[in-house]
Amino acid sequence: MQVRRGRVDTHRDQGIVERFSRSLAERLFGHQYAQEFLLAARGSSERSAKWVARLPVVVTALNNEVTRLTGKKPKDAIIMKAVTQKPSSVVVGRPVGYE
Repeated sequence: MQVRRGRVDTHRDQGIVERFSRSLAERLFGHQYAQEFLLAARGSSERSAKWVARLPVVVTALNNEVTRLTGKKPKDAIIMKAVTQKPSSVVVGRPVGYE
């Protein structure tokens, strides 16, 4: 596994990384919390570490899903030298820019 980092002070790169981290946490920890609730219902106070076993499966699933931002799977985009993003579909209700 190769670790890739976004460029320092490049907001777009950091945003992509943060969004991936959010998606990862949502998928991993929702399952973990459910496991901990089941443990608590049995009277146990221990913490679940099931997320560790699920991590490779969840990362593989995220890397194989087409993203809205690029229209590509992350595993394919990582190989490319540059990836263009699709235009935003968000309509801003305020002035944007310097003027």
